[in-house]
Amino acid sequence: MKKKNKVNQVSITSRAAGAAIAVIAIAGCGGNAASPPGAVTVVSPSSATLQLAVGTANLFGTSTGLNVVTTLRTPAGKSVLVSTPTLTGPFVLPATAGSPDGNGSTIASGPSASEIAAGGIISGTPQVTPGTVNIAASTFGTSGGVFAGGFQPSNADNQGSAALQPYPQPNYNNADANAFEPIGGPPAFDPNGDGEGTRDGTFNSAILGVNEGINAFEGVTTKAGAYKESVLIPSNGSVQTTLTTNFTLPAATLLPVPTAPTFVPDGKGGGTFAVTLPAGVTDALLNIEDLGSATSGVNNCYTNGAPPAYFTIHVTASGTVTLPDSDGVGSPTVHNPTICTAAQNTTANGGTATKGDAYTVQLIGADYPLYASNVLFTLSTPNPAILGAGGSDDITISPIATGVSP
Repeated sequence: MKKKNKVNQVSITSRAAGAAIAVIAIAGCGGNAASPPGAVTVVSPSSATLQLAVGTANLFGTSTGLNVVTTLRTPAGKSVLVSTPTLTGPFVLPATAGSPDGNGSTIASGPSASEIAAGGIISGTPQVTPGTVNIAASTFGTSGGVFAGGFQPSNADNQGSAALQPYPQPNYNNADANAFEPIGGPPAFDPNGDGEGTRDGTFNSAILGVNEGINAFEGVTTKAGAYKESVLIPSNGSVQTTLTTNFTLPAATLLPVPTAPTFVPDGKGGGTFAVTLPAGVTDALLNIEDLGSATSGVNNCYTNGAPPAYFTIHVTASGTVTLPDSDGVGSPTVHNPTICTAAQNTTANGGTATKGDAYTVQLIGADYPLYASNVLFTLSTPNPAILGAGGSDDITISPIATGVSP
């Protein structure tokens, strides 16, 4: 029932090694073609701030991995436009290499063969001239870098374009039955405060939500000890800047796996969830993805767009939380039902009996400020607080639960 998010491609004409460095805002307002978003400004890469914290990842209760939280921001809090990261530490990579894509990236299916051979390294490949073949394989390839919200495939790809979307999670195993798109939507992620998230017509239509900043590497054995991240930033001419930062993980302890709560529809498009946070979890995101009507080949009740649609509720304590009735894809003045019911879809299809919307539910818990550190709320901050009180950034993610609105 999963659907991959649409990818917004931005044409970049000068992003091979030696391109001028620029920064791009990640959230804000603009015209109908805005990307999240805004103006591009030339800056000195040496003025940027690189941050790193790591921890364990309990992935669906069926596997474990390494959770990495990192930011690279200019003094104004914006993203450096091109970067090539390298992470080293006492972790152990999976033994099976992933398959590289056209940009040399193996992140969807595993580390590269060279990273496995070297041990304790997760890396990228420096930029190449668009059209280059046989790019050296690495986890991030040429397309992945560090940005204001963490690792993201937003460097120029091998066709000279940049993608504005997060990596599907978990890294190294996008084929996991519980893999998901870490895309945040209303009510928790709502840039314009109109209940529509990024689907209100302000942003490019391919921007389905806000990057939640989650990067967990499945199958990586996390160990306590010293971690180091270095980031290569190409600049004008042959000049390159390398920024480095260090982090010491005091212990590698898993958080308990959470359970995805059951959705209780209210018959109007919203409903409630009874959420239980596992011990040690201090911050959580409840992700709901609307996949459209469970009747194949028909539209759901949205009138200004189409599924998939992403909704997120921020949770800080166990208890009942509410999904609003009218956060479905619309506009600042058109508020559609959030999860369309069978009755609403039937009405939208001229009275032809139509099933309600299919949806997925997943609970993501953390012991660090996962929500407050998001780029949407820290846009002008060069070094947002990313570290948990216990000295690590651990994450735990529930299996996906599915359902159909009655």
